[in-house]
Amino acid sequence: MSFVIDTLTMPKYPYSITETNPSDIKAYPFPGSKPILISMGLKSKVLEIECWLVQAGQTKAYLETTYITPLKNKLHNVVTLNLADTRYDGSWIFDSLVVQETYKFGTRAFKLKMKFMQGSSHTVI
Repeated sequence: MSFVIDTLTMPKYPYSITETNPSDIKAYPFPGSKPILISMGLKSKVLEIECWLVQAGQTKAYLETTYITPLKNKLHNVVTLNLADTRYDGSWIFDSLVVQETYKFGTRAFKLKMKFMQGSSHTVI
């Protein structure tokens, strides 16, 4: 099973998907008591996807050229995610990419950690 970032089909499905829905809360000290909390609304939704990048019979150079370089070129831009669990599908800003080179599955592999952010609208400058 795979997943898609824009038109780039990743060969392995994520082994970890973490969704964070933070809010913006300001705390103001109140003498002799607990602080006063004021909720300012929601912050950007954050989606972290971790997956293995490995294909039988493919070289490190192939994986870098076919997947890692195109992913790096998508950073800070709006991308469309398409996963088997459709609740994450849609437009996101590609915030960060961590690439860890490893030896796994009896071959050279990469462990990817990608972070996407989603707001009510997206503007890329």
